[in-house]
Parts: sequence; C-alpha cells; structure tokens
Amino acid sequence: MSPRAHAIVAGSVALVGFAVYLLTGTAYVETSLSAPWLLSALRIAPFPSMEYPLWSWIARLLAGADTADFARTLNVFSAICGAIAVGLMYRLTESSLRSSEIRSTMPALPMVSGLAAALFLMLSIPIWMVSNRAHPAAFDLVLLLGSLRLLQLYNDSSQKGWLFAFSFVFGLGLAELGTFLVILPFLGIHVLYLLWKKRHLGVGPLLLSIALGLCGASFILFSAWQYYELPAAKWRQAQSYWDVLKYFLVDRRLIIMRSLPRHGWLLLGVSTLVPWIMIWAAQRKGRRWEVNTKLLLFCVLLFGIALAILFNTPIAPWRVLGVQPLLVTPYVFAASTFGLLIARAGVLLAAPILRRKRQPRLVTPLLATLVAVPLIFAAIRNAPSVATRPAKDMHALTTAVLDLGNGRSLWVSDGMLEAELSLEAYARKQPFNYVNAAQAGGFTYRRYLSSLFTQDRLQSLAMAGLGPLLSSWLEQDEGVVDRLAVTLRPDIWLSGGLEPVPMGLVYLGAADRAALDPVETWRRNRDFWETVDPLLDRLPTNQPSQQLFVAALRAGLSHVANDLGVFLEYTQHGNEAAQAYAKSLSYNPENLSAALNLLVIAGEVEPTPDTAQAAALRDRELEKQVPRSPRRIAFRYGHLRSAAAAELIAVAPSVVPTAPADAELQEIHRLFQEGNLAEARRRLERHLAVRSDQVNAWLLLAAIGFREGQPELIERSLRQMKNLNQEWPYVLDLMGRSRQQEGDMAGAREYYTRALAASPADLNLMLRLLDLEVAVQDWFNVEQLLNQILIVWPNNDDANFALATLLKARDRLDLSESILRRQLLATPVSRALAELADVLRLQKKYDEALETAMHAVAAFPKFARTHEVRGLVLMDMGRLPEAGEDLKKAYELAPASVSVALSLMEWHLANKDTAAARELAGEVLRTAKSLTPDQDEALRKVAP
Repeated sequence: MSPRAHAIVAGSVALVGFAVYLLTGTAYVETSLSAPWLLSALRIAPFPSMEYPLWSWIARLLAGADTADFARTLNVFSAICGAIAVGLMYRLTESSLRSSEIRSTMPALPMVSGLAAALFLMLSIPIWMVSNRAHPAAFDLVLLLGSLRLLQLYNDSSQKGWLFAFSFVFGLGLAELGTFLVILPFLGIHVLYLLWKKRHLGVGPLLLSIALGLCGASFILFSAWQYYELPAAKWRQAQSYWDVLKYFLVDRRLIIMRSLPRHGWLLLGVSTLVPWIMIWAAQRKGRRWEVNTKLLLFCVLLFGIALAILFNTPIAPWRVLGVQPLLVTPYVFAASTFGLLIARAGVLLAAPILRRKRQPRLVTPLLATLVAVPLIFAAIRNAPSVATRPAKDMHALTTAVLDLGNGRSLWVSDGMLEAELSLEAYARKQPFNYVNAAQAGGFTYRRYLSSLFTQDRLQSLAMAGLGPLLSSWLEQDEGVVDRLAVTLRPDIWLSGGLEPVPMGLVYLGAADRAALDPVETWRRNRDFWETVDPLLDRLPTNQPSQQLFVAALRAGLSHVANDLGVFLEYTQHGNEAAQAYAKSLSYNPENLSAALNLLVIAGEVEPTPDTAQAAALRDRELEKQVPRSPRRIAFRYGHLRSAAAAELIAVAPSVVPTAPADAELQEIHRLFQEGNLAEARRRLERHLAVRSDQVNAWLLLAAIGFREGQPELIERSLRQMKNLNQEWPYVLDLMGRSRQQEGDMAGAREYYTRALAASPADLNLMLRLLDLEVAVQDWFNVEQLLNQILIVWPNNDDANFALATLLKARDRLDLSESILRRQLLATPVSRALAELADVLRLQKKYDEALETAMHAVAAFPKFARTHEVRGLVLMDMGRLPEAGEDLKKAYELAPASVSVALSLMEWHLANKDTAAARELAGEVLRTAKSLTPDQDEALRKVAP
C-alpha cells in the first residue's frame, strides 16, 4: 500500500473513533471525571489546580467562545483529541512494520496490524472514557503519540525538521504532563542514538533540539505567570512570581510521585511493558519465515494478556491502579502489543504458504476475523462502562437545585454538588460563590472567604472562621436573605434569629415567618420532588463512590423534607405536613425524626400508610439502646416538631405501647404527655395493683416520679423492676438525676455508674456523669471518662471542650490549644473560641490571644466569657482601662458567674481599689450557690 493509502486509512479510522466518541458522549458536564477538572481549568474553583496547564488554557479559550454551551464544546474537543490519537496509533504501528519481507509479500499486513492497534486503543475503557467527555487525558495522549510519530518520521526520512518538531512538541508535553518527564531519559538516549546513526550528532542540531524543547517547556513559565495573576496566589501567600513558579515545580514533582503506583508494579509491568518489549524485540529479529511451537505458545500467551486488558479484567492497569496520569502510557503499550501480535500472527499463518511459493491470499481475511471478533465483543462489553447518560440526569438535578436559590450568589454547604452547581452557574453567567464548610477551617480558605465581603468587620470575622462570620452577618445585614442559600443545616439561619425556609435540597432564609406563603412553599417543594424523583431512580450506583453520593443525596432530601413538614405544621397545614414527613421517610427509611413527627401528627390528620412504618422504625431504633438525645436526632435527621415528638424518644419503647392489648396503658401515657400527672398516676397505681408484672407500667411510673420530683416513686419502680430481673438504664438514669438535684452527688454517681454498666455506650449518661465529676472536681475520674467518651465519639464537642479545659487547668497548654483549634474547625462555637484566647493568654502569646478574643467578642457579643477573656488578656498586657470595660460588661451579662466575678475582683485589686474588690468578694460569698475550694479560698482572702 502507498503512503497515501495509509493516510486515507488513518483518517478513516480516526473518523470512526470520532463518531464512536461523539455518539457515546454527552452535551452536558459529566460529573465523575469531567466536573472536577473543568472546575479547575475554567478558574471557577477558588484554588484551581496547576495540573494540565496547556489543556486548561485551551479549555478556557474554547469555553470563552461559547459560555452557555461550554460543556458540549469541550466534550467535542475531547472526542476530536481521542480520534486524532486513534489515527496516530494506526500510523505508528503500520509504519513500524514497513520493512523486511512483510512489505513485499503481504502489503496489507501493516494496515491490518495498524487497524488492530488503533481500534484496541479506541475501545479501551480508560481511553474511551476520557475521549467521550471533557478530560485532559485525551489531549495529553495526542501530545504523547504525536511526539512519537514525529520522531518516527525523522527515523524514516532522516529530515532534521521532523526532529526539531518532535523536540518542540515533547517540550510542550513536559509542561503539560508528568509522564513526559518520566520517559525523558529513555527517549533522550534514543534520540542521541538516532542522531549518531544518521550522522547528525553535532553541536548545532543537538543545541537547536534542546532549545526547541525548552521553548515548548517554557509554557510552564507562562502558566505560572497566569496563576500569579489569580487571587488564589495571594490567598496562598505567594509573595512573588518566583514563589508561584517554585510551587508549580514542587506541585509537578508531587503529581509525578502521586501517579507512581505504590503497589501493582509487577502486575503492571507483566501486563503491559514486558509484553511490548518482548513482541517488539521478536518483531525486529523474526524476519525469517519460520514457525516453532515455543514461538506459537509465546504469541498466544501475549495475545491472551492483551485481550484481558481490553476486556478490563482484574489484571487491567486501570482496574489495578485507578485513574492516574501515567496510565496514558500502559494502554499505548497494550495497543501496540496487540497490533504487533496481529502482524506476528500474519507471519505465522503465511509461513507454510510462502514455503510452497504461493501468495498468502487468505491470510488477510483470517487476520481481519481475528481482529474483528474480539474488538466487536469488547465494544459491546465496554460500552456500558463508559456511558455518559447520567450526565443529563445530573444536569437536570443541578438545574432544579440552582433554580431553588432564585439567583442567590453565596451558597454554604459541605461539598455536595459543588462542582455541578458552580459549572451550571458559570454557564448561566450567574454570580455564584460556593463556600465548602468542610474546608472553611483552613487559613488559606479563610482568606478566600474574607475576599467575598467588602466590609472590614466581616472580612476580619471571616479570618476567625465561618461560624463567627455567619453569626454576625446574619444578625446585622438585612439583605442576607437575598444573597445566601444553605444546603447544610437550617441551624445556620436559626443562629441569626432568622427563619429557615426548607426548599427541596436548600434552606433559604426569611426575616419574618408571618410573611411567608406556606402554600407556595409546599407547591415549589412538590414540583421539585416531581423533577428529582425520576432522576434518583436512574442515577448509577455501580461504584462505591456513586452509592455514597446517592445515599448522601437521599439523606439531604430527607432532612429538608422533614423540616418542611415541621414548617407546614407550624403554619397550620397538617395534611401537607404529614405528606412531607412521609416523603422524608421515602427518601430515607431510617429518618427517625420524620418517623417521630409522623407518629405524633397521625392522630391529628387522616391516617397514612406510612404510620405503621414510622412506628416500626421508632421501636426498632429505640431497642438498639444507642446514645441519642432529641438535639442529636434533630441534627442528624431534621427537626422534631414538638415536645410530643421528643417525648417518644426520651422514654423507653415499652412506655409507648402500640399493641391493642395495651390500650389502657396507652390512655395513661396520653395523660402523662398532656401533663395531667395526678390522674395518670392514680390510674397507673390502679393498673399496677392488677398487673404488677408489667415492666411498661413501672417505667411510666418512674417517668411520672421524675416529673413530679418524687424519687420514692422512681426507687419503687426500680425495686420492682429489679425483682423482675429488668433493671433498665432509663430508670437508673432518672434516679441519678433525682439524687443530683437533691445534692446527693455520691448517690447520683452510684446510679449513673450502674446505668452505664447496663448501657456502656450511652453518650448522654456519660456526659451527665462527666458534669457530676466536674462539679465535685474529681479530675482523675473526669479525665478517665473523657478518654472513654472520645474513644467512642472522637468528634464529640462537649467531650473535646471539657478535655481541653481540663488540660488547661493542668498547665498542658499546647495540647489544650491543639484540641480547641481542632474543635473550632469542626464547630466554631463561642466557648471554644473564648477558651482558645485564654489558653493563648496563659502561653503569653498576647497578640494572638487578643486577636482571637476580639474575634470571639465580635462573633458572640452576648456571651459573657468572651468579654471576660478579652478583659484578662488586656489586663495581662497592662491595658487596665480597656480591660475594665470588658470585665464590667461580662459581669453585667452574667452577674451570677463566679469566674467573671473573680476576674473583675482581680482587676479591682490591680487598680488598687481594695474596697471595691472586698465588696464584690463578699457579695459572691453571700449569693453563690456552690464554690470550688480554690474559688472559696481566693474570695475569703479578699472579703472583709
């Protein structure tokens, strides 16, 4: 075949590849692979990646030409790149076989071999996957194969122009992808060999090749300059262009190291590199028409390995090592091996015919069949794995969610749909900023957060953290409800005294609940569900990451639907509220809040089929005896509608019987819930006189005893249940709380300890016992209990704060500071911020302590401890007048706080105002209900 014929075949196979990639592609953003890269390439992410600078530059250029349809444009660009790579694969393979006897005796063999390699590459899952959606790997594959093709043309023609072109393209590859840097030593040695072989090894050609390579690689300098112009460079504290360039080069090294697999090297080499080297070496040497059994078995083995990679079996590189930039190369090796094996198969088939000096006419059809059968099977088998149909569903979901925001420009969430929402807003040219609450604790991210505001005060608060910022912003900015949307929890709105409006997957805000239209809110949510429900059923769940995403999405929808029910119930729309609770359960059948809310409302509206499911869920969850409280349940699943719903979880399951035989006990429990304790107790006593063996009844009697403040009823229930061999932790807990209210700390500790022995994982019991141990200052037990809590719940806010406070009291300040900072990253609460400032004060880090204290006061101006700590810091710094203002403010906010009074007393003493200090000490001694030994001693030293 002539070179022109090969060019036509190469163009034809490239067109086939383009058609395959285009037909299996999408017009939308594909979320699993494309979205993260597009978010970074288009500079939408606040901290874009430095990877793939050339592809990112091209992506921005193409997207800027058609912003509204940028996804389709970039997907088509990837299809074009994939098609060019397929055509290049054909030319590389067929050109390597145009020598020796093959060309003269079987001119069609190079074409069949090239087609085999090209189609193998085209149908390989990772190559197919990056070519039918926007992804940099397709473009990078073109750079790799294009540079190799230019080097091959130089080898075939000896024209130095091809060598210089190779140097420039390879230099671009060095700027783009770490793979080029890895293979640079090997290709460098090969280029020197070719220069020597062709007598071109001189100073001029060598220096010019290096210069052109460096010219291509200098795109790194241009990319670093572009990045330096971004706000992200300032947020990352880059002081100059050279800092960015240094970071760029360090980042490139990290990318290469991350791409190198830690495990699976042997399998990777055996499946790709070793077969390619062996078949290439055999092709170079095996030019004689000879056949032997060893060679045949060797080729069959390599052919089986190649097919195993094509069919994506467990030994395939993509299955073993995941998606890494270096995996561009293994599949090039595998495709080349397949093509060379087809050539070797042609030689083996033709050898007997050529010995008889006949033309091997049937060899080409046989080879075509050998190529076509596995490739057709691979196309059918691999097509479902590269499907992009879910992209359309995700686009519809994202559009529906973004529409709920009504153009709000700032969204706060935990990362769900971050890329999708940002890209959809980009396509609409809509102002949009996404704050990922999971990352907002980092210093660099806080600098980005600060840039979203123009007021100095809000910028300062943003540097303290997301919590202080939102708390102040919500309280003082009337326009916040038109700018902010929340997809985390409604508590963000509640913290600012605003009303959260549940809307599909979003919480909007309102300043006045009375001005809201519940009918319109219900209609918009119902329309959203009608859009989303079919999409949820179609979203893929084949991979663990997909399963987690869909589960998180359903949990979020369930959370918002439950809170919508609470909102509708408060606005006197009971039937719609019941439907919302049922919808919440349909999204997440384990939503305990929705189950409790539905059970309460079931008696007030028309019964629904979901009531039985809710009751079963409630009983099943309670029987697990897992730690819970209404507050924790509400945080995880959504708000509880009322005290009646919380009451269902506050008592053991048997206290709320559901069986028809317990109808009398149900009526007694109804009286208990309504607060008619005297009548409930009278009827319960009469019931127990007949049914003294009913644990349910004794549990209810214990609850009545605790409500009425009569511990003898709890003790009576406890004795009877012990006789029945059923000493429930619930009753022991009630008894402990009763003893603690009476001041009997030893008795309370005994009951709490017994309750914990029966239910060792009950977090509420642990926290109650912790409060008791702190009150009696048994620090050894406090630390032991804290460690026990943190083993089971390492992120528990109460336990972490208590541990940090204990460590501070023991002068272990570094560890205390570390725990407080970790807690603030997770939950920026006022007490942790104030205590961090106090710890920094004790470490004599006064500037940082004052800055933290000022943030604490700005974020929580009505919390006495923040003013107290700032006063203490200022007093240690010698700024007594300012300290006095803060300490007096703290005392005004919390006149009963012994700690604040002691701090103010110290300030009076520092000001030489002994009379005021004595008066204050005497007042505290007269009014304080309880004092620690240290506090009592300090006060008595000053008091008259």
